[in-house]
Amino acid sequence: APGEQHGLGALIVEEFFRREGWQTWSVPALDEAELVALVAGRAFDVVGLTVSVERHVAPLARSIAAARRASRNPGIIVLVGGRIFTEFPELATDVGADGTAADGALAVRLAENLLNRKVVSNVI
Repeated sequence: APGEQHGLGALIVEEFFRREGWQTWSVPALDEAELVALVAGRAFDVVGLTVSVERHVAPLARSIAAARRASRNPGIIVLVGGRIFTEFPELATDVGADGTAADGALAVRLAENLLNRKVVSNVI
């Protein structure tokens, strides 16, 4: 997420996605403009952002809203993680994310469930 400096957890979660066959794209410590440009330039199914400290929660909400507006994929799924969401998972909804997961394996399952739900709802 914009302003964040930690990255080990994100790399671990990314590895869970890779092992389940997902193509991943990792950009550590990007700012909001870089996030917006990234999702505007490529139709990502899922974007994962991490936050470790509370002071980055409000900026994250703005970044998620901006990313959704700019996304080439109008149905983009946004997942959030990090220490603050482990302690307060309800913040995921507050920042405009589609969900959060306690670990990498659960994040993959959540992403798959949300993506399948969007595909099914678009087909019916």
